[in-house]
Amino acid sequence: MKKPWAVLLCTALILPLLGCSDVASRRTSYNLTGVWFGALYLGCAGHCFSQPEISFTLFEQPAGIWGFYRCWIGRDDCPDPDFGGKVTIPDPQSKQLLIRVLMYDGSRCMFQGALEGDEIAGARTCYTSRGSIRNDWWHIRRAY
Repeated sequence: MKKPWAVLLCTALILPLLGCSDVASRRTSYNLTGVWFGALYLGCAGHCFSQPEISFTLFEQPAGIWGFYRCWIGRDDCPDPDFGGKVTIPDPQSKQLLIRVLMYDGSRCMFQGALEGDEIAGARTCYTSRGSIRNDWWHIRRAY
């Protein structure tokens, strides 16, 4: 015959552990597929005439999200390294959204941000093919 205190002790120790593991395994679920438009906010100390516009076109694959990035100012493409590139989002369910872009000139940019509804805003760090580092802010909104 089992002792009641042993059953109570086991229940008191095991149930909280099961509850904690359930909470820890929950992941944020984003719907990122579609086309997103927005802008880069470059650190130009108040003498910028126009801010670059950006877009992400995102598709879902079993291994993660992938797509394309593009940047333009008015009718012209942004100068390298911001002209455009290939996008990967390796973990689309992480709390801190990380979008990696491999630019066509070999530069790499990481867009970190937070999704709120149909908008994403955050910081961007780029490592250019010439060895320099750039830090900017960005904001995009889902178009469709």
